[in-house]
Amino acid sequence: MIENVHFCLTNDGTPILGGIFDSEDEAILTVRNYIALAKLKQNSSTENSEDISLEFIRQSDCRFKLLINFGETIGCMEELANIDELMLKRFKKNLEKSSYFILTSFFEEDEHLTSAIYSRNLGLIIYKF
Repeated sequence: MIENVHFCLTNDGTPILGGIFDSEDEAILTVRNYIALAKLKQNSSTENSEDISLEFIRQSDCRFKLLINFGETIGCMEELANIDELMLKRFKKNLEKSSYFILTSFFEEDEHLTSAIYSRNLGLIIYKF
């Protein structure tokens, strides 16, 4: 489970969501794992298979956790925890507008938060569920 989550938007309003990691290497590895799982899902899909699903679950501290599930064949891919209500509302509002979001990861670089989508063009596009 990823404890620290960051949300931002691209210039055109596409939501970007992901965990915050201590190092660039850890962030890049995490995004590569997302992509590998998505490819595994794509290769194992049949006509009747379900899509990637997202589920927001309220935590005991009134924040939310996001479960990303690739179906029964692969199982739960990731848990992003500690999403506050304002972040959740902004995410859902912008997801409605763009119909997809980018799942990536973030890391500190030169005292600024940087995303793997901008530093390495690594992210997983997930279409509206």
